[in-house]
Order: sequence, then C-alpha cells, then structure tokens
Amino acid sequence: MAEIRETYRPLGRIVAILYFIVNELSTIEPMYQFSLERYKDLFSNTIEVATKSSSDNTSEKIEKIDEYHRKNVFQTYSTSLFSRDRLLLALSMSIAIKKFEGDFDQDEYDFFLRGGLIIDKENFPKNPAPGWLNEKSWEDIVDLDRKLPNFNGI
Repeated sequence: MAEIRETYRPLGRIVAILYFIVNELSTIEPMYQFSLERYKDLFSNTIEVATKSSSDNTSEKIEKIDEYHRKNVFQTYSTSLFSRDRLLLALSMSIAIKKFEGDFDQDEYDFFLRGGLIIDKENFPKNPAPGWLNEKSWEDIVDLDRKLPNFNGI
C-alpha cells in the first residue's frame, strides 16, 4: 500500500500546484473565483476519462491522468478568463510544472522578467544594426550572451 501511495504522490503534488495556480487568478481579476469543489469534480472527471483508455500498468495510468489533467485544467479554466489572461494562465502553469519537474532555470526566468543590466560598458561590442535594433535591446542581447550559458554565442 505504501508503494502505491509513493507512486501517486507526484501526481497529487502537481494536481495541488495546478489548483493553486487557478486559485491565484483572483489576484489579477477579482471576478476569477473558482471553487475547490469544482476543481475536485474536474479531477474526478480526469481520472474517469484517462483511465478508460489506459493499460493495467500503474505508471502509464499516472502519466495518462497527469497529461489529461493538465490539458483539462487549461481548457476548462481558460474559457472562463478574459482572452488577455489566457496566456498568463498558460505561462503560470508552465512555470509551476517546470519548477516541480526540476527543469527550470531561475536565472533565465529572472532575465526574462527584468532584462539585462549592463554596468561596465568598457569592452562593450558596438551595435551591429542600430537602424533596427535599439540600444537597450542590444545591451540585453549582449548581457544574455555573457550571463546565461544556454545563450552563449547568440
């Protein structure tokens, strides 16, 4: 029994994380009030639908439930949002899932939110295309190249 509980534990965590993402939507628009009861019904529906087509393999069932639930949460709740907020829901869900899975680079995310910060402009390369690339964008590109390994050589 304990082995089964441990197998399902990550699924339970992702389900909880997605509920809190949906629940936090009320901070950007007070009209977005979603009940826990509705979310529980959605998850129950997810289990019913996802397990009908699954094999007897527990891992495959969990993957199917997880995949279906992520899609179901986005589809269900995005229909209740203003169109301007749907992308925010997608981004919030993606970030939370990536953090949970351990596939998230906080430095890249911080750069995405704030842009670069050039303090030392001595040895700073000249903007190769000032006609279509403004100075702030060029500084961000150079800083991105210098600070984040995944973008070296950009």
